[in-house]
Amino acid sequence: MSHSSAEIEISEIITNTNKIINKIKQVILIIIAIDFILLFVLNLKSMYKFLTLIGVSILTCGITLTTTIIFVNLRLKIHTITIINDIISDILRNILSSNLNIILKYGLTFIIIGIILIFISNLIHIKIQFKKQKKM
Repeated sequence: MSHSSAEIEISEIITNTNKIINKIKQVILIIIAIDFILLFVLNLKSMYKFLTLIGVSILTCGITLTTTIIFVNLRLKIHTITIINDIISDILRNILSSNLNIILKYGLTFIIIGIILIFISNLIHIKIQFKKQKKM
């Protein structure tokens, strides 16, 4: 396998992978929208339950993503990957590192958003309980 044919093959794989990832992103967004609508309709009377469910879901996703990236970084030594030659290996290492960093940023962002939503829902619940006690 020559250098140029390997480079063309890797380029095709990356292009196909990007197409698949974009389709998966679209499907995930549709599923998330349907979930939000269902949760909202099911918890229409108690908004704090809706926010709590969303917060817990987002927090769980964030913890899962972050834990996965930490596990991958512990098990897989990206800087030691070698394929065909140094140039292709460097390209692969850079792609893997950037993808892992992006996923880690998403994970940390989800953790922060989940904690904030859970905190807000608890504040709403406390406010509702305080109003109920005040009426008595």
